[in-house]
Amino acid sequence: MLCDKPAVSCLLCSLLLCGSVQGSESSIQVLTAEDLANYQFIGHEDPPPPVIREMNLGDRTILKDKRREVADLLARRVGVLRLTGTRADIPALQQFYDRRIVPHRDVLTWQAIGVAFGDILANELDLEWIIYEDHRGTSKALRWRKTDNFVFPITMFSKRLRYGEALDMEAIYDEMTTRVGNFKRPLEHLRQ
Repeated sequence: MLCDKPAVSCLLCSLLLCGSVQGSESSIQVLTAEDLANYQFIGHEDPPPPVIREMNLGDRTILKDKRREVADLLARRVGVLRLTGTRADIPALQQFYDRRIVPHRDVLTWQAIGVAFGDILANELDLEWIIYEDHRGTSKALRWRKTDNFVFPITMFSKRLRYGEALDMEAIYDEMTTRVGNFKRPLEHLRQ
């Protein structure tokens, strides 16, 4: 028996596997090891490389609006009147999670908080905001110099919350510091 479903389902499975009920020859192609190694999958091509560009005025305006949204929320709900764009902002941003000021399902606000966190990473780790476009879409990201090393802070919190992870922004900052340090390490010998 092919499956543990009722007889009708098993008959359907047999039809799909064998191609017919009448027992005609199977249409399944058998490949040798060499054939398998050289097999070309139809429609399976490597995606094109990402396109990286500088942010235009519209992109910068979107980030500015997100920063303003976070600053307003911090002023109203936490009492913090100004973001510095440094690691010193992390405890204030952490309060959005710890005090449940922003619901976990509020993806857009968490993405705005990701922009504020991205500013911290950019300032502290010498990264720059860019536009990263690949076969999945367009994203605002941080890039270290002109390398192919990127960090995507905007969705950093919303994705974690969607999967039920706890947010510890200091730990995430430390993790990003390590990762960016790994970007930089292979090029340190060029500075000397």
